[in-house]
Amino acid sequence: MAIHFDEKTQCYENDIGEDTESINMAWSAWQAAKAQAVPEGFVLVKSSDRDREVLELIDQRDYMEDQAEQLKDKLQELYGVDFGEHSSCNLPFQNAIDFDDSDLVLVEKAKLMQIIGSVSMIEPITRGNPYMDSVQRELTAITDVVKTVIEAQKQKVTELKIEWASDCFNCGHHEAIIYSTASEAASKGWFHDGDKAKCCKCGHEGEIDARGEDSDICWYENEAQEQKG
Repeated sequence: MAIHFDEKTQCYENDIGEDTESINMAWSAWQAAKAQAVPEGFVLVKSSDRDREVLELIDQRDYMEDQAEQLKDKLQELYGVDFGEHSSCNLPFQNAIDFDDSDLVLVEKAKLMQIIGSVSMIEPITRGNPYMDSVQRELTAITDVVKTVIEAQKQKVTELKIEWASDCFNCGHHEAIIYSTASEAASKGWFHDGDKAKCCKCGHEGEIDARGEDSDICWYENEAQEQKG
């Protein structure tokens, strides 16, 4: 006896006309139970698949938060302002977005150095000349402003000694120095992606791969191989 499912009637039937009512009742009960357990618009997934997807979403969230934090630090250093820390009353990322930079201009450092050079050439001419006092004062003021701007744009580097990263590729030592360019390196031990690192034992170099809790040192392999060779 062959039993088949009729798509039109949505029921099971057989080829010789025997009663399939019990099968159809069971089928109807299963469909009703499934409809109740899985509402429209949802699907059943294995708990292991669900847990993996949740962990992936958490990793993605942490990565994006870390990237946003690094961007905030860069903007703080660029603008010379403090957007503050996360709290119920403060959103530093939003502060960075809302910051008004309409009165700022981007000037090449080389151009600023040319200004200082030009002023240094003119200054001896005005020195000691009472008729040039006002010019002397203006030149001094210009020089002071330019030097302040250049000094403010210098990237501050903080040395952080760590033991948690991967061992040195060259000698296997576990301690390293990170030359952090983060504005809060000294107080919070923060660092940026690409910050330089050096082995405390052999001096072999690498750089930071900043990925939140998964951050690590990427040691330069070619240099190590040359040293061993």
